[in-house]
Amino acid sequence: MKNKVNIGANIKRIRKSENLTQEQLAELSNLSTNFISRIERSESQNIGVNHLIAIVDALHVDIKELFQQKNQ
Repeated sequence: MKNKVNIGANIKRIRKSENLTQEQLAELSNLSTNFISRIERSESQNIGVNHLIAIVDALHVDIKELFQQKNQ
């Protein structure tokens, strides 16, 4: 069985590597802190493309990074 990629965990990992808080990422992406927190905590996500684009733009990463399997 294929391992499921956890987009929220990838967002959290990248955010922390950029030394950003959830509040800072929310501000940079024009999303709410609650939304960022929910994404990072959830293993099953239904995130719209526009929200993903806002997050990757704020993190200055390629969207492909969110879909890479990483050892947590």
